[in-house]
Amino acid sequence: MRVKGGAYFSKEGGIYLSAIDGNHFKSMMGGRENTHDRRLEQTAAVANIVDDRWKGSDYDGNFIVLGDMNDYDDPNTALNSLLKHPGLVNTTKDMDSDESWTHYWAGGGEYRQLDFILVSKKIAESNELKPEIMRKGLPFRAEKHDGKRFDEVGENYPKASDHVPISIDIGF
Repeated sequence: MRVKGGAYFSKEGGIYLSAIDGNHFKSMMGGRENTHDRRLEQTAAVANIVDDRWKGSDYDGNFIVLGDMNDYDDPNTALNSLLKHPGLVNTTKDMDSDESWTHYWAGGGEYRQLDFILVSKKIAESNELKPEIMRKGLPFRAEKHDGKRFDEVGENYPKASDHVPISIDIGF
């Protein structure tokens, strides 16, 4: 599933269009290897959208690709066409995996990053990218998070999600 949209931002009386491409790629349910090709198709399609719109200007624009990519940044990832894209910068690229995880899988006891915010080179060059990852909605079984939790969260259930929100503040 892919959702595409745009948002207007104003700066000193001017209005600038920034394209935002939100994504929810195929989950790994059924096995990462078995679902890899579908995510590969999805990442290639999004990379093509970025290229079609921005390559002619050497990617000089304010645009963001974000979402639940449902894959890890490792040698077997289906995400390379986005994570290694010449017009995109991964906002968590300088974080350790112990800091950047956005998902807890209880079945394997794994903490991994599945959710990404990729910004244009122009946004990356004009902002200090400091992603914030909020884990307060995780169940207590996700023991790696020792911070505060929402009052309603339990050992297993209820929980907000097995994914956690990632955000950044950007200026234009």
